[in-house]
Amino acid sequence: MPMRNRLWISPLADRIKKTPYMAPSSMVRAVSVVLPEFIYYYMLQFVTFGMAYIIGTGQYHTVTSDFFTNNSMLCAVIIRIMAVSVSVLLLIVPFIREYPVILPERNKRSVVGGINVILLALSSALLFNTLAIISGFAGGSDSFTQTASSQFSLPVWAGILVYGIITPVSEEIVHRGIIYNRLRRYFGLPIAIIGSAIMFGVFHGNMVQLVYGTFMGLLIAYVYERYGAFAYPVLFHCAANIGVYVGMSTEWLRDIIMSGTGMIVEAIVLVGSAIYILALKPEKQD
Repeated sequence: MPMRNRLWISPLADRIKKTPYMAPSSMVRAVSVVLPEFIYYYMLQFVTFGMAYIIGTGQYHTVTSDFFTNNSMLCAVIIRIMAVSVSVLLLIVPFIREYPVILPERNKRSVVGGINVILLALSSALLFNTLAIISGFAGGSDSFTQTASSQFSLPVWAGILVYGIITPVSEEIVHRGIIYNRLRRYFGLPIAIIGSAIMFGVFHGNMVQLVYGTFMGLLIAYVYERYGAFAYPVLFHCAANIGVYVGMSTEWLRDIIMSGTGMIVEAIVLVGSAIYILALKPEKQD
């Protein structure tokens, strides 16, 4: 009988052995790990500022600058979507060559796993943001303050679309789909989890998001390793971003999230979800 697609703990390690290619030297391996992040980051900046300049100055049509001025929010959303799309398209081929399993086998266990991943993402993201705000850590970085102000200036629907769906999917393709898989294959599990998390944190460009991104990167990489299918880190990242965006944009939700009771609930859910993942056992084979 054919073997079922294994989803729990082991499949990622199994796929490493079946990878389509291997880098011949340590230097080439190191470069192959960091290059996707450089390509994605700098192409993102290039397309973003290039489009903003062209639209904002009306370089190709005198009406363009007026449209940009009168519809700055819409333009910002369009520019971000196009920049992310163009940047990640350059990495689609290497992503596919990493031999990823995208979707898990549809069964009761995968559904429970998906719910648990969402709970872990929401609780960890909301608790960290609350602690960062209360402690003053978030306010100590001008760069983070400017980034947050820019992101939360969008309407909620636009923020969810851009920062809750499109950006997480593209960042997961780069950081877990390519970088994590390469680190896992070349240097082993501990370096893969830690290294990909640090690179994910550094990518965000300021101290607050460096710490937050590294912490969340550790959780996302661990979730990917334990569940095996690429859909799980994407689900985690989307849930975390949407939870923070909606929660911190809505006054009554923010009050609940940042209350003492809210923080206790978030901590309990975080610990419980993490323990559930830790206790997972490999799925039996046919």
